[in-house]
Order: sequence, then C-alpha cells, then structure tokens
Amino acid sequence: MRVFYRFCLLIEFVMLSVTGFAQEAIIYDDASKIENIGSQISILEDKTNSLSFSELVHSGDFKKSKMEVPNLSISNSSFWCKFTITNQTANNNLVLQLEYPTIDSVTFISLQPSGNYVEQKTGEYVPV
Repeated sequence: MRVFYRFCLLIEFVMLSVTGFAQEAIIYDDASKIENIGSQISILEDKTNSLSFSELVHSGDFKKSKMEVPNLSISNSSFWCKFTITNQTANNNLVLQLEYPTIDSVTFISLQPSGNYVEQKTGEYVPV
C-alpha cells in the first residue's frame, strides 16, 4: 500500500489575494530555533486522488490540524496540507523538514505573486 502526501506551501504575500487559501500565518521570527508547525496547518484528505491544485484553491474542505505531529496514517488517499509562513528573519532560505523518511511521494507547491505556482517533488519513489 502506497502513501502519498501533497503539501501546498503558500507565501504570505499572496494570502490576501487568494481568499480560498486565507488562513492565519505562521510567524517565523527566530532563526535560531526549529519551529514545529503541525498544529498550525490545515489538512484535506483526497480519497479519490483526483483533486487538482486549481480545485483546492476554492475548497472549503480543509480542516485545521489539532495535533502537534499530524498522523496521516497509511492510506491510499492523497493528503493536502496548507499553511502560510511569514518570515520575519533575515534568512531567506527556510527549510521544511518531514520526519518520515519512507514517504512515497511529496509534492511541494509554492504559490507565486503572479498567481502561478512552482512544484518541487521528493520522496522515496521520486528519482533524484
């Protein structure tokens, strides 16, 4: 059984222009500490594995995580996680670390100011 996760990374400056994705931003203001954001993200389970990013922009089905470390379990579903980070540090290179080394596939989607988005893929079954 494969496990698929899709993560939407949203940038603060587009939060207001994409009202379907508007949510309280995670404030990152101390570059010396590691921030656990599990309880600050919203999650949508796509049991059909068919939702597109465009459909997600208008979805009201995201639910705020109640766990510091969300347990998405082993599933045939795709999980979409969204969050907005406001970086108040001088460091422009933030790192998102997933503590589960055997995730089959992760797609990071970053919404750009132009309205376009950039995808980055990683995971156990993604070629390097």
